[in-house]
Amino acid sequence: MKVYRNLEYITKRETLGRRLFLVAVLALTSGLMVSFLPNMEWARSPEAANPLLQFLVEYYAVFSMAALLVGFIGATVGSYFINRFAPRRWHRASSLERPDQFFARCLKGLGNQYALYLFAIPGVPHLLVGPGGMLAFSVRSDKGRVMVEGDRWREPFSLGRLFTLLSREGLGHPGREAEEYTRRINRFIEDMPEAFGQSEYASIPIAGAVAFINPEMTLEISNSSLPVVQGPELVKFVQKQAADSKVHRSLMRSFQESVSQYVSLSEAGPDD
Repeated sequence: MKVYRNLEYITKRETLGRRLFLVAVLALTSGLMVSFLPNMEWARSPEAANPLLQFLVEYYAVFSMAALLVGFIGATVGSYFINRFAPRRWHRASSLERPDQFFARCLKGLGNQYALYLFAIPGVPHLLVGPGGMLAFSVRSDKGRVMVEGDRWREPFSLGRLFTLLSREGLGHPGREAEEYTRRINRFIEDMPEAFGQSEYASIPIAGAVAFINPEMTLEISNSSLPVVQGPELVKFVQKQAADSKVHRSLMRSFQESVSQYVSLSEAGPDD
């Protein structure tokens, strides 16, 4: 399997996440320190007649609330980017891997007729192109328990989930997300110049699926409107899709080459 990865995009967002989280920690620490000022005698003494200090003493409540708001937003957004783009240690793994690397490893075993695009196609983070056409995945990497009933997705309440609120990517609605990705791929193909064979590629089937890659995730699925697959089942799922919907190999190879040229991609190694 060929892997095309927008490493610059991934690295920038990991760095942004870490910086936002640092800003959140500094904001929360500052807000906590300011909240103690009114109770400190030295802060009200003539020797501490600093305009900034006096301003903080007078408006400590406003500053503390503002710091709390900045800290909460920074921690929430920063944690989201860290969980989505930073390396982590997976269950029973001996080394750290980013979610995109772990997702690619879940698909290990597919032949060279497949190409995996990770954050390389605008608006479509995980796209697999192969003999069965195109598969746009909505990927989740959290652990826990998820219940799927038709078009409804929910996580049952648990104390563990409450305590890890800011360290989770969040469930959202992966089904709608996958469907939106298929629409974005259609727009991407429509926007490709005719020189790249745009008219031929419109006939390639596009499907969406949801992938939960964390080995510590438990799924309860009932009549899901979209395929929902766990990491170890991904290769079999993709192979079945290919068996059910054959696309001419030369067309898929041409599409892979055109996409790589159009968005200026080069094949990446598994750990790039």
